[in-house]
Amino acid sequence: MSKKNILVIYNSTKGFPEYEKSISDQSLELLRREISSEGFTLALLEVFDDLESLLAPYSPKDWVVVNWCEQLGDISNSYHLIPPVLEKLSFVYTGAGTHCLISTQNKASARNMLLSANASIPESRVFSSINDDPEGWNIFPCIVKPSMEHCSVGITKDSVVDDSEQLAGRIKYVIDEIRSPALVEQFIDGVEYNVPIVGNGKEAEIYPISSLEYSYFTDYHQRLCTYDAKWTPGTDEFTKIDIYCPPRALYGSLEKRIREQALLAYNVCYCRDYARIDIRVMNNIPYVLDVNSNPDITYDGGFYRSCKAKGLSYGQMFLKLCEVAQRRFEY
Repeated sequence: MSKKNILVIYNSTKGFPEYEKSISDQSLELLRREISSEGFTLALLEVFDDLESLLAPYSPKDWVVVNWCEQLGDISNSYHLIPPVLEKLSFVYTGAGTHCLISTQNKASARNMLLSANASIPESRVFSSINDDPEGWNIFPCIVKPSMEHCSVGITKDSVVDDSEQLAGRIKYVIDEIRSPALVEQFIDGVEYNVPIVGNGKEAEIYPISSLEYSYFTDYHQRLCTYDAKWTPGTDEFTKIDIYCPPRALYGSLEKRIREQALLAYNVCYCRDYARIDIRVMNNIPYVLDVNSNPDITYDGGFYRSCKAKGLSYGQMFLKLCEVAQRRFEY
């Protein structure tokens, strides 16, 4: 890297559940120690609403920005508002641009982009109103997701439904309680693979894949990565999903097809620098479930799990992302 100063912009964890706050705080402290040990200067900038003023003390000529923000001000899931400010001020920054962040935040939009590229995705339909008639849907079991949320918000075992009555009830719940259109998908009951990708164009590289295995759960309604599985320690969902990086048994043509689908999704959704593509396999067919263009990069998250398996320390992961971003800006 030609620049030795790294500016990490991030959101406050005030009001977060204790586990999330603890992981975020510990990640920042670990990053502070490891970046310094690598000989780089690190600054941490907590972002509220006036990002342009907060950035005023930092020269774009001297600093690479790690964009670790998920929102601007009090607008939930508004991470698409960050890149325009950074671009206006001519900063080199990591991660996706506004178009990609908007498109992948909206799961229905991402679904259409994937369909246009003939990607392998589950059968699906979007319900924007409780007045939409679900009677035309006849694929069961299926899963009902909030189309405009991430981090498994609104995902529980009740998200997997078995008949039209349950489907109508869950659609109503997502629209009324989560305040999001409902994305209904064929439920892919199988091993889940997290596929991290780093780089751009021909240099895009798949890092070690992780597998999530749900064999502990005899009830298929529980065989999914729920909100509790990510954020509620002590629950069965959090403790009983078996995670392997690299996977125990992934090779040959199936691995090749998973990699192909992940790269296809990465490129068609305009991801850049880094992302994580979530894929599940049923009947030996890989299906793209989600394109995470702004994935969790805490030390406890799946993205760093893969970087660690590749031999990178936590600080080195951030340096790699900065290097990739800087190279992209130089082209």
